[in-house]
Amino acid sequence: MRFEEKLKNHQYQDIWQEYCGFLNLSLEEYMRIQNRLMLEQISLWSHCELGKQMLQGKIPQDITAFRQQMPLTNYEDYADILLSKKSEMLPDTPIIWIQTTWEGGKHPVKVAPYTKPTATMF
Repeated sequence: MRFEEKLKNHQYQDIWQEYCGFLNLSLEEYMRIQNRLMLEQISLWSHCELGKQMLQGKIPQDITAFRQQMPLTNYEDYADILLSKKSEMLPDTPIIWIQTTWEGGKHPVKVAPYTKPTATMF
């Protein structure tokens, strides 16, 4: 059920739990969830072609290893792949590519993938 339907049906407790329930968690509970989610993202990233390139084929087993192995990057590091919309290089297939103008860098536009999991967050 979508937010609007829950609001219309006065399901305020459900709305609170879905959108603000994390506020009731202890710091330890919250960080456990954040670490689990980060490990899921690291796994997805490590197994896609772009991730393999950036990590030089290494697959980090934890967040500390990822931080040590993954170099700091900027848009220029991804521009050739993103501007060419090479979705096969990414962890998930984009449902749409977002394009914006930007001031910095060598390219007059910036392109970013928008995936289905991202879309369901909103």
